Amino acid sequence: MTDPDQWPEDLDERNRPSAVGMVSADRGNRAAEPADPAPAIGRYQRAREHFEATGDADSLAEGVEEALRLSGTAEGAPAVQWAARRLLESERRGAALRAATALTQTVETVTGPDRVALRIDLVTALRHHAKETGDAPDIQAALIAAHDTVELATDTDRTIALGSLGSTQLVWYGRTGVLAHLDEAIRTLRRADAAAEGRNENALANLSIALLSRYRHVHDLADLAEAIDVSRRAAAIAADDHGQRPAFEMNVAQALWLRYERTGQMSDLEEAIRLQRAAVAAARPGSELAASAEANLGILHRARFRRRRHPTDLQESVSRARTALAMFQARPGGSVRAGVEMIDLAVALADRYSYLGDDDSLDEAIDLAVRAVPLLDGAEHGRRWTTGTMLADRYRRDKRPDDARAAIGHLSDAAHSTTASAGLRLEAAKLWCELARETDDQAEAARAFTVAVDLHTSMPYLGTSRPTRERALTAARGLASDAVAAALDVGDPDTAVHHLERARSVLWIQRLDLRSDLTAVAAVDPVLAGRIEALGRSLAGELPPPTPPPTTNTLDRLDAVHRQPDVDEAIELARTTVAEAPPGWLSLASGVLRSRLTERFHDRRQRRDIDEAVAAGANAVLAAPAGDTVIHWRGYADALIDRFDAYEEAADLNLALRALRHAAVAEHNPRARADILADLADACERQAFAGDDPAALSEAVRIWREAVSLGSADGDEQWDWETSLAVALARRFPISDDPTDLDEAIDRLTAVNRHFRDEDTGVRNTVLAGLLHTRWEIRGHPSDLGAAQAAARAGVAGSGHLNEQMRQAAADMLTLVTRGTADR
Repeated sequence: MTDPDQWPEDLDERNRPSAVGMVSADRGNRAAEPADPAPAIGRYQRAREHFEATGDADSLAEGVEEALRLSGTAEGAPAVQWAARRLLESERRGAALRAATALTQTVETVTGPDRVALRIDLVTALRHHAKETGDAPDIQAALIAAHDTVELATDTDRTIALGSLGSTQLVWYGRTGVLAHLDEAIRTLRRADAAAEGRNENALANLSIALLSRYRHVHDLADLAEAIDVSRRAAAIAADDHGQRPAFEMNVAQALWLRYERTGQMSDLEEAIRLQRAAVAAARPGSELAASAEANLGILHRARFRRRRHPTDLQESVSRARTALAMFQARPGGSVRAGVEMIDLAVALADRYSYLGDDDSLDEAIDLAVRAVPLLDGAEHGRRWTTGTMLADRYRRDKRPDDARAAIGHLSDAAHSTTASAGLRLEAAKLWCELARETDDQAEAARAFTVAVDLHTSMPYLGTSRPTRERALTAARGLASDAVAAALDVGDPDTAVHHLERARSVLWIQRLDLRSDLTAVAAVDPVLAGRIEALGRSLAGELPPPTPPPTTNTLDRLDAVHRQPDVDEAIELARTTVAEAPPGWLSLASGVLRSRLTERFHDRRQRRDIDEAVAAGANAVLAAPAGDTVIHWRGYADALIDRFDAYEEAADLNLALRALRHAAVAEHNPRARADILADLADACERQAFAGDDPAALSEAVRIWREAVSLGSADGDEQWDWETSLAVALARRFPISDDPTDLDEAIDRLTAVNRHFRDEDTGVRNTVLAGLLHTRWEIRGHPSDLGAAQAAARAGVAGSGHLNEQMRQAAADMLTLVTRGTADR
């Protein structure tokens, strides 16, 4: 069947094409806000009413354009939301970006519960745009927007917000193929189901899709059993007239088909075919859902043919695949799915060759598969394996050298794919090895076996069930000895020994059995679970995936970037290093680029430098391996705060706060976490003053308390934090009118001044004098006035090295408290 990410997602009307805005490229392209939105609203309403009454396409286009002119106005928000959904329904290339842009411009103008609903739509629009481009920054924009929406969601919207976040995390997994990203999506979707108390069919359906994705990756029956259960519950909850009910039935059919493949229970396959036929009949003609239903029904018939060998099933499979391909090609943007459907049709035709001896079918299958490869996106590159197998079949039939070379190329690409499952990659590598030996290309065989051994050591990683690991080991029987022979054939005994030791290490690692299932750990501490998983997979040889070594050592380049005194040359070298860095070093390289760009921004104050620094910081976070994101979250936050300080754009400060919160959660060393909390508290204070936000100030007080309680590794810094907490309390006192805030601020500043002296002692004494004078005015205690006068004198005495403004402030404070003494 088609992969889960090709099945319908966001199955609620509000949770379809949605998005929250960080389309940075659109900042300078905002539509001009109408002085009076009423005329545009009237034109939009008339066009919409005419479209809904007649279905007239021109009226729809007019309504959408009029609605988009209202972007950035609170009055036009409902119109913008309607237009965004219509754009996404059109599935035309670029429509998702237009929707995301309009929603981004509008979402901040809306308050109350409608704001969250608009943000949920924005997340979907950004996600669809990201799926269209496949670019990491676009997926990052959708992820950040989704996280922020969850934070703002009320109980009413929480299920949909979490479901939208989970769907976005699935898109990120489709881009990276990293299991930890899929695990995170599943945890989020389980939270969505819990928030809905099991009564939201969309949350259940999306959870089943994620579970099936993970089952395809690690083949754990527990995931498959849960997927069947939740997909059945989703179908049972959905009303008969629910527009996405066919999608729910397709989810059940897919899960049953996978269980049939695993267990061979014919009843599962028959039920899957019955459900799939119902989905085909119920889907709206011409829709993407109808095309997917046709394609999946064809795959199920092919599965039944392989079991029963009834030619009618094979003919049905070919016919359904042709119909599905034609339906997708007829749709706007159909080329995105055309590659996948061409591969599916090719597989059905190849079966007709294999089982019925139809030579023409194999030739047609290969032609389709070869034409399909350029159409496949990054998440589908593993399907090149299929093209390679067909070419290998024809090579064995006709002995054409060109077929063997082409097959090896496709199989090599599939084996190196970072998004295909480990099992598929190993099968591709094994066939690559076989073809290389059959063509007597010893050098190619040696390369192929090196990749196969790397994959073999990565498959049975610790933390999966014992049966899963046993199956993974069984799949590579005899591989190590063949790899040793291939290395010896090319006169490389060192590599032969290395292969042998790598293969033996797999068994030793399994014997150690260092850890078991991490589900319970992840429920309590997902970051710790991610670290354990990363360690286990590293021990098993899985990280990083095999990649060609860089032509120049990446670490040497980065060292040169650090040492280069000319910042312009350093930045150019850093950019080149990022472009050529292997996956394992991309996060570090991006972080170094961010650092040098920030350095140049501080010197020259050019906007493009800090914009690129923010982008590099974001890329560093996204490329960082599980358990190693803390430093990159902090670097990203630093760049955002620098940009906020320069240009005072509230979105930057909000993103910095979120980044620092992620860093604080991920850091488990208490002293290191205290440093992050101090940065977070400082950012909260900035937010409080930038937006006159008392809640942010209270949050700053809370976080300063936690940082102070954890303690700094630097004694001087600890006193600075005490001072910052005191000042935050003092600033909150006029808002809270809580005398305990004033008392605590005075006590903390008094303690700091008693035990610690530095160049800021004069400033602290001046502040302390003001607080004591305020308390004297409230309570009238003579001791407060006397202490205020003593602190003011100390402030003046310690202000000699300060600037004129600070010296004058200290003198004014002394005058104030002295006047108070005289008045008394």
